[in-house]
Amino acid sequence: KLEKEPETTIKLVQDQSSSISSSMVTKKQYDIMISYAHNDKELCHRILSFLEKDQLHVWIDSQLMHDATFDAMAKAIENSEFVLVCMSDAYKQSPFCEMEASYAVKRRCHIIPLLMTANYKADGWLGVLTSALIYIDFPKLGFDKAYQELKKQIGLFRMTNSNSTTVEQNQIYHNPNSLVDVVPKAIPSAENNKEPCPIMNYPHNINMWTEDHVKSFLLDKELDALLPVLDGMNGKLLHQAYLMCQANQQGMFLSLKDDINRSQRGTLSLKDYLTFLEDIKIYIPFTANSPLNPTSTICNLM
Repeated sequence: KLEKEPETTIKLVQDQSSSISSSMVTKKQYDIMISYAHNDKELCHRILSFLEKDQLHVWIDSQLMHDATFDAMAKAIENSEFVLVCMSDAYKQSPFCEMEASYAVKRRCHIIPLLMTANYKADGWLGVLTSALIYIDFPKLGFDKAYQELKKQIGLFRMTNSNSTTVEQNQIYHNPNSLVDVVPKAIPSAENNKEPCPIMNYPHNINMWTEDHVKSFLLDKELDALLPVLDGMNGKLLHQAYLMCQANQQGMFLSLKDDINRSQRGTLSLKDYLTFLEDIKIYIPFTANSPLNPTSTICNLM
């Protein structure tokens, strides 16, 4: 973000038709946080206006003042279900925007990249951060169509989580003015301070997996190190990646490790790589050409 203003205005979009009772509170205080650069303020506030009409709770730093708001920004990210990363060259050049986006990744928020300027191609840190994500091109699609796509992504993500999470009927709260039903999320126990992640019932055939199944699988198996290269893949793509690993186990290990190192988001250990290959096997459909006794993975890598 590019400017320093005298004060910060945090705009909370509230339900205009009825107040939300204390019994209808979700774990996240906000539905959405909008992370943007000053140059894109006009389009971002138009998006905000439409989110307001759809009765979503949104955190936005309206005045773009940063010196005294690091704590407020961090709390907003921690308490938002989605973070809209409004991509443009101005966003990429801003160290404050980089800080926000990187922290959102660390907190495992569901990031939705929005393209603000026509023909913009993200590179550098922004390219790495969004390379595995599906972005929405507002200039190319036009505002109305792009906004409908944004609503669709929000709805699909929530629906997937809702359908894959077992809860008591009386734990499901419905806000008739919201886009979709809200389901309470798991709260980490005292023994486990890690961020909670959605654990899904995975289809037995990996080819039926969605992108959310893949991401949930990696988090469930504590294979976070592979997120920079596998997040954003659906089951069919992950199946192809597995077959490539089987065809050239050592080469794929070195290639994945190099890609993750270049992303500056961690490193890939041999243990994580072998764990991934072992845990994914039960979801790989058997074919007549499948090797029954493949060469030892460890032998190939040693």
